[in-house]
Amino acid sequence: PSTIYKLSFILFVHAIVLLAVNPTSKSQSLSCWLVEDVPATESTPRVIRQTPVLVQFTDASGLTHSSLVTTEPGTLLFYVFDPSGNLSPEFTACEITHHLPQEVFLNWTRSLTEEQVSPPALGRTWYTLAAKNHLDGRAVSLVLGPLGDKKDHFAASLAVSSASMVQHAQLGKPLSLSCGMWR
Repeated sequence: PSTIYKLSFILFVHAIVLLAVNPTSKSQSLSCWLVEDVPATESTPRVIRQTPVLVQFTDASGLTHSSLVTTEPGTLLFYVFDPSGNLSPEFTACEITHHLPQEVFLNWTRSLTEEQVSPPALGRTWYTLAAKNHLDGRAVSLVLGPLGDKKDHFAASLAVSSASMVQHAQLGKPLSLSCGMWR
């Protein structure tokens, strides 16, 4: 083979190695709190437990293209895919809670579980994420379901967003709320 092909092959291999070592795009993340209600026992009172969570944005396949993410001890790491595009690292406050099953009032759904409540994520944990930006008033709420078979990978299955969390209206006057929903 000619020299130009050999040089092209060598440059191609070097480019692949450089991209693997130094990815061109940094993965974005958002700092959140997992808020859990710990019920009272005979010896302890009811407690609200808050655990820090780093939400790392990922793609639909659940693959992360960045280097290994390191977190502080005690911080959970969730990889989240948001196809709605509403989740952003610009949010200034973020809270995650367990998505709890609710009682079902439709007859055809009562047979889905013995308890006659909506299925709790078909055996897997689901979460609700609420985030807001105090600077521009944007807010979003997401229902996060399992993505693949990894317990720390989630995808948004429902997103409700608003461009403004604060509304001012006169008593007795109609009020219009600007919001969007993705499903």
